Amino acid sequence: MLQATAYFLKRDPLWNQEKPYTLRYQPAADLHLPRTNAIRETHVIDIHDIRGEDKPPEMDKQGFAVLQLQSQLEYVDYFDEAKVRQIYYAELQSALKDMFGATWVHVLEHTLRQRHPEFPISTGSDYNSYQPTLMAHIGSWI
Repeated sequence: MLQATAYFLKRDPLWNQEKPYTLRYQPAADLHLPRTNAIRETHVIDIHDIRGEDKPPEMDKQGFAVLQLQSQLEYVDYFDEAKVRQIYYAELQSALKDMFGATWVHVLEHTLRQRHPEFPISTGSDYNSYQPTLMAHIGSWI
C-alpha cells in the first residue's frame, strides 16, 4: 500500500442549485462567468495493488470494477481517434452490456490525454492534446 494526495470536489450546498463545472476555455468577459465553480479539497488516500486479490472489486461495494476486455486494437491504435470510436467503443459497449445485463449502452465520449514532458508545469503555449487531470473526477450526464 502507498499513500497519495488527491483532489476531490468539496461538498457544497451550491451543488443543489447548479452542477459543478470547469470550462476548458476562457469565457467571453461580457458573460461574467467564472472559468470554474469547483471548490477542491485535498485528501490523503490509500492506494492498494489489487492484482492477485482473492475477490476483485465490485461496483456495488467499492464503486468500481475491473473488467477483462480482449480488444482487437494494438497499443498504438489507442491514439487513433477513428479506431477507438469504431472498434473500441463497440467492444466496450458489448462488454458493459454483458457485465450489467443491459440491453443498451452508449459511450458518450472519451478524452485522449497525452502527457507533455513539462506537465504539470505550464509551457505558456497550447498543448497538442489534453493533459492528465489532477483532480479525481467522473464524467456524467444527467
